[in-house]
Amino acid sequence: HTRQLLSHFGIDRPLVRPSDFALWAGHEAKVELKELVDGRKRFRGLIEDVVKDEVRLRIELEGKAEPVTIGLPFSLINEAKLVADTESFRADLAGKKPAH
Repeated sequence: HTRQLLSHFGIDRPLVRPSDFALWAGHEAKVELKELVDGRKRFRGLIEDVVKDEVRLRIELEGKAEPVTIGLPFSLINEAKLVADTESFRADLAGKKPAH
């Protein structure tokens, strides 16, 4: 039953629309860009929020003691997926159930 719910809530589907990112704020995602930004195409971090035309990710940077927040424009995103963390998804399911 939990697996069906997790699939329904996007674990097996990519993040496509800005609303997908907004819905899963507070969860970890992997984002692959169409072109290099700061010398890299792949980012992994916590979705903080959606502001205008970009998603804000909190990421760990080598050499930095604290995570930093970066903005990635939706126009540059090639692919994005949630990082499966079933414990935190289970904790959030009650608040994300669709109205019937």
